[in-house]
Amino acid sequence: MRRDVDRLRGLGYPVDADLGTHGGHRLAPTGAMPPLVLDHDEAVAIAVALRLAAGSDVRGVEDAALGALTKRAVEPLRLVHTGRRWYLAAFDVRRADWRTFRVDHIGTVTNTGHRFHHVDPPDAAELVWRAVSIAPYRHTARVLVHAALAEVARTVPPTVATLHEHGERTTLLTTGSDRLEAIAMHLAGLPFDFTVLEPDALRAILQATAARLQRAAATPPVAAVAGRADRAGVPGATRGR
Repeated sequence: MRRDVDRLRGLGYPVDADLGTHGGHRLAPTGAMPPLVLDHDEAVAIAVALRLAAGSDVRGVEDAALGALTKRAVEPLRLVHTGRRWYLAAFDVRRADWRTFRVDHIGTVTNTGHRFHHVDPPDAAELVWRAVSIAPYRHTARVLVHAALAEVARTVPPTVATLHEHGERTTLLTTGSDRLEAIAMHLAGLPFDFTVLEPDALRAILQATAARLQRAAATPPVAAVAGRADRAGVPGATRGR
């Protein structure tokens, strides 16, 4: 009985105790109801019942059932800062999967009293970096950058790509974008040599971009430069006769 009383108090239920022959325990009056704690099977049963209630013909329960179904129930792991925003890495109980949540999008937080223990949790920083730099995008590219991890990390922020050491002087860079052209331009701006592992379409775009930049960097003929300067009225230009 004492164990049960201690458990109730730990969950937030006020329990009064009276000593003596006629003593005992009783729940004290309170203005707030502590959270209801359920095991896995009980939670599934209630979720099914709420989903049925949301689509039922009984008036007055649809909105309440839908509101209950949309509550967030997560098991937090760690807060991660990406340089611009804070993210919460947590296990989503409803989806039975690890998820990331922008902290500035979290309206209110309620302590459910549910206790948990993470078994083999993922790397929180890696989880967030993949979520913000790869997962939301249509295309994913994997590139070997021929420089040490520390050097590349000083140039590529974690919100742009995930980085992993791939040898003494090589770094595996994984990034994403809705346009492969955007990835090509980002890679072209790196101060390191690199090799594209995938996708093949990115190589073709890089080749086309390199050819265009090479044409732009070519030295124009002297006559063409003089002609443009003359037409623009640049001082010191020699006017042909």
